[in-house]
Amino acid sequence: GVVFATFWQDCLLELLAYAGVVGTHWHWPCYDAGDIVAAMGDFLLTFEMLLFAVAHAYAFPSREYRDEGLPRRRFWSKTHDVFDVSDVR
Repeated sequence: GVVFATFWQDCLLELLAYAGVVGTHWHWPCYDAGDIVAAMGDFLLTFEMLLFAVAHAYAFPSREYRDEGLPRRRFWSKTHDVFDVSDVR
């Protein structure tokens, strides 16, 4: 679904560039319409992924996978474990 929507979103942005809606008249003379369309597509995709991540966390909560016998850890402790590369050799 996401790939399909992204494809049509990119087609729409390219069509806007072809029609002259997106272009250098946007006070960005150092970029051409292709650069602007690519940046807009990247920004929209990033924003959409943020919304999908929040929706995914709401739809599939982690409550059912928690082991109640283990002590609860703080956010920064868990975040440290995510970025810890000491086990990579």
